[in-house]
Amino acid sequence: LMLVYPSSFLAKHFDPLRLAAEQRALGQLPSSSSLLEQVEADLRPRLANWISRAKSDGPVDESWYWAAPLLLDLQDDRAGTTAWLQSRQLERAWSLREHTHEEKSRRGWERHIAEARKVLTTEAFVAALGPPPADLVTVLARVALTGPAVCALRTLQRVTDSSANHTVELQSPAGSLAHAVLHLFNLPEVISYVRDRQDKIPYWQRTLRYCLAGNFQAMLDEYAHMLAESENLTAQPVQAMAETISSKIQDALLLRTSTAQADVVRVKPEGVALGKPLRMRTRFAMRFGDQTPERGSEPTRADHVRTAFNSPFWPFVLATTSVGQEGLDFHRYCHAVVHWNLPSNPVDLEQREGRVHRYKGHALRKNIASTYAASACNGHADPWAALFAVAKSGRATDHTDLYPYWICDQGDAKIERHVPSLPHSRDIAHHENLRRSLVLYRMVFGQNRQEDLMSYLEASLRPDEREAVAEQCRINLSPQRTM
Repeated sequence: LMLVYPSSFLAKHFDPLRLAAEQRALGQLPSSSSLLEQVEADLRPRLANWISRAKSDGPVDESWYWAAPLLLDLQDDRAGTTAWLQSRQLERAWSLREHTHEEKSRRGWERHIAEARKVLTTEAFVAALGPPPADLVTVLARVALTGPAVCALRTLQRVTDSSANHTVELQSPAGSLAHAVLHLFNLPEVISYVRDRQDKIPYWQRTLRYCLAGNFQAMLDEYAHMLAESENLTAQPVQAMAETISSKIQDALLLRTSTAQADVVRVKPEGVALGKPLRMRTRFAMRFGDQTPERGSEPTRADHVRTAFNSPFWPFVLATTSVGQEGLDFHRYCHAVVHWNLPSNPVDLEQREGRVHRYKGHALRKNIASTYAASACNGHADPWAALFAVAKSGRATDHTDLYPYWICDQGDAKIERHVPSLPHSRDIAHHENLRRSLVLYRMVFGQNRQEDLMSYLEASLRPDEREAVAEQCRINLSPQRTM
């Protein structure tokens, strides 16, 4: 409950962007440890009031872990917290979407919410609590900085540019999103990666440490910013915008495991025979297309795979035929293309690499962040809107509006082209010819009978002349500069 409760108090008072900006203003270098210390120092006296009213003897009561955020919210905004906890259909709105129809999961979740509502009888509830765990303040500080529900609520507040008056509207989408994050952390592959068997702390606390080390808040902020623009949500009402963003992120998080099948060939005295096919689970890498799921559930559609690949979550590698080289965008979290085989012409090469070279692409955002993060991320509503605003205001006078949304000449990230050609193979020469032809292709783009014109120019111009001629003939179609 602690990880899926969207505490408005923790989200509002312990924004890591604002805390880091305050530390920089004091000449300090922000770090996760310094932010934790600052939050702990603030939380300790706030919790002391509640702890003093509880029992001082008896066994340690771990209910403090989930009750403390609720108590802080009631102390900060009793009317808003009560309104949300007592809202109708809370069990359904504040739950994992896929579990709303599962009887066992629904009944268990209803008992959790009933337990949480007991906090509304504040004095009696606190008086019945035993002594708190020794690490309560430290754990609560981690939740404030990087708890899934708190981060989700903070992200939705930023991307919707909403005031405190909209907090109740955002809490259910934030809590539902946090459930999907926990579903991800409960998968066997993730558990094996996050759990440290040498460390005896509970797994749920390991997830908090993992999120803090990986800056879970920054990841959500970036993803929500991209979704708000790509889904054309900026003009929608606050609640509708938050619910759509939450639903889209859940689509990526809840991608079903699919299976790939490989034929096993066995050589026998009587000849070659096919053995039992080898089945492999696919999460980290998937093919772009409809796939057979595990355990007879619904098939994984190509659209679901694309949604998940265009997110910071798995799959991290997408394998596709020529079907994926036109009309589809994969640029949000990818800037590298591996050509299993080279196309026959520069048009197809440009089409393939154009899938990851788009508006606010991954490589471009990495360069924007590395260049402008210190001056832009000072607690703005949407940190990525602030980053691009600073980059735009600082661009050179001869830059057009392609900068900084399509082009950024600062930073080390680039669109990567990988061609795994064997040494001395035909692909080596073919690759070089394609690279040279791209210059001419870009020059004749939009002309009638492009291939004929390219063939003529290739036959008429030496390789060292092509760039100069292309520059002379190029028409500048860049958008005009706006302030």
